[in-house]
Amino acid sequence: MSEERPKAATDLSIRRADPADVAAIIDVCAAALGWLPEEPNETFFRWKHVDNSFGPSPIWLALEDDEIVGVRAFLRWRLAHPKHGAVEMVRAVDTAVLPRAQGRGIFSRLTSAGIAELAGEGVYGVFNTPNDKSRPGYLKLGWHELGRSPIQLRPTGVFVIPRIARSRVAAEKWGQATGVGHRPADILGDHGAVGRLLGSLPATAGWHTELSPDYLTWRYGLSDLHYRVEPIGDSTEKGLIVFRIRRRGAMSELDVCDALVPAGGERAARAAVRRLARTGNADVVITAPGRWSRRYVPAPFLGPILTWRALTDDAPPPLDQTALSLGTIELF
Repeated sequence: MSEERPKAATDLSIRRADPADVAAIIDVCAAALGWLPEEPNETFFRWKHVDNSFGPSPIWLALEDDEIVGVRAFLRWRLAHPKHGAVEMVRAVDTAVLPRAQGRGIFSRLTSAGIAELAGEGVYGVFNTPNDKSRPGYLKLGWHELGRSPIQLRPTGVFVIPRIARSRVAAEKWGQATGVGHRPADILGDHGAVGRLLGSLPATAGWHTELSPDYLTWRYGLSDLHYRVEPIGDSTEKGLIVFRIRRRGAMSELDVCDALVPAGGERAARAAVRRLARTGNADVVITAPGRWSRRYVPAPFLGPILTWRALTDDAPPPLDQTALSLGTIELF
């Protein structure tokens, strides 16, 4: 009796997902990615791909006999640059292939189908921070490696430095519950005040996320991720620190995800972050470089490697023309 040969990639059909597919997509992701039942992964998926303030994610599916066996999702995003203005982007974030369908080129087929359609729809480019395992596949499909996103840190005392040295591992995904700071909805929900703050911020040099009250409310609004917000003065218009506390190996870190600091508010921002770190018992403060973060030291081992796939005639930017906050480059 002859062994049954595995089906070839040509036995698959590729199509774009529609809203009716979401439940089945989540089932495939749960099975393929090993989602733990005690983690809120379905809530996270819907927040990311359905509720996104930039719009629902375009998703492509691989089907075998009308059954979904592969998923490729691109998260909608909007970047801005002083010279280019605001552009529509996507982030290549989630791929899931059922074990029985692996080894048949589904990642490449879904990704190629997606970028071809997105280019035709006027999307400017794709960016993401793939891990060491997936990065070679992206590079083969035309992605360019820009380099490691710059990250800075500041220990809260000399006694924590040995713990920092032992903690060169990935930070936990979900963050830690804390009473430090305020619930994002309590501060960011005042869109008028947040809008006035955003309008007062100095221009950002380089590519950065286009900020809006809607974006900030969505980005930091999922309670399972435990983001918090702290005003740096007596009103929202004087500036906000968006942060969360996470474990990374042996240390506890306070991640400054977005520092919305008007000109002249840098000293107050530094004082607010020191107070948050002390109250939150953090060993170290971690952030992307900013005007407010003087005396922070580079931490090149912490930054993810940023990759870019241009979908227009413009070349990918050099790394020094990016100014992405920690809230932008965090793992999605």
